[in-house]
Amino acid sequence: MIRQLKQDFREKARNANIPLEVTFELTYRCNLSCVHCYLKGETCEEMTTGEIFAVIDQLAECGTLHLIFTGGECLLREDFFDIAGYARSKNLALSLITNATLIDGPTAKKFKDLNFLEVSVSIYGLNCHDRITSTKGSFIKSHEAIKHLIRENVSVQVKTPVMNLNFNEIEQLSVFCEQLGLDFAPNPFITMCSDGTRKTLALRMDDGQLSRYTCERIESGERASGFNSFCNTGRSVAAISPSGDVFPCIAFKKSIGSLKKQSFSDIWNNSPYLSFLRSLELAHMKECSVCTVRNVCRLCPAEALEEDGDILSPHKEACRIAYMRHKLINERKCKC
Repeated sequence: MIRQLKQDFREKARNANIPLEVTFELTYRCNLSCVHCYLKGETCEEMTTGEIFAVIDQLAECGTLHLIFTGGECLLREDFFDIAGYARSKNLALSLITNATLIDGPTAKKFKDLNFLEVSVSIYGLNCHDRITSTKGSFIKSHEAIKHLIRENVSVQVKTPVMNLNFNEIEQLSVFCEQLGLDFAPNPFITMCSDGTRKTLALRMDDGQLSRYTCERIESGERASGFNSFCNTGRSVAAISPSGDVFPCIAFKKSIGSLKKQSFSDIWNNSPYLSFLRSLELAHMKECSVCTVRNVCRLCPAEALEEDGDILSPHKEACRIAYMRHKLINERKCKC
């Protein structure tokens, strides 16, 4: 019942072009150097506290209800809790994506006091984590942070990009999360670098690893949701960079306007590119709309554009993953 209500609410926001959920990159700075990170040397002049407050005002006026803070590492901003507190004063629900290495006991209490919906912590494995972050001791710090958050009854999710470097530790990490009562969110998609290079793509699982990973996820009860319409990018979701550029979504790195020159409302309501995106329907995606594995495919038009050059073409990596899942289910190699 509640799930259906949420789905209906999101559908209404989509149809009315209400920016229900906005991802806000507060900084590109980070205290780790993860090998798979798509922000390779990305820098920019960050918005000031006052400028961010003004943006939050504009988002609230446009109907935003959920603000997701991400980076870089947001907690490197000394004004992070000032920003979060201001957003809560505007009745926005808050989430954070973080490496958690800067969270201690008092910091965890601040998340509780601000009633964060969720803190998502990036953990890559119980043994390989430090190697992936290129930072010795980072796993211990993140693990301690999780325990601090649990003590404060803050909802914690563990987000894990699955790659050939940590593939062998995913099952162990899943058990780790289950024992701590944490939501575990593995993701087999590795994206290109923001500078246009493709070196991070070499970290993707090979077909044999992907087959084993997919089988394990199916056996664990995971269901892959397919798609029946063009995605919500620029319809009910948006993203904002540290410098104030607005994007159709966090994966869609095409600026549609700058908040230093225009209001969010002006960009959201008058962007020609958003009008184009909102005109797109599933039928425009000639191959995807008739694909036999659409019901288990996590289509991402932004990644198709970035990696394959066409927003209306299949995303080859999504195809590889979807066909693998379809094959395993049909051959009943998994207990599904």
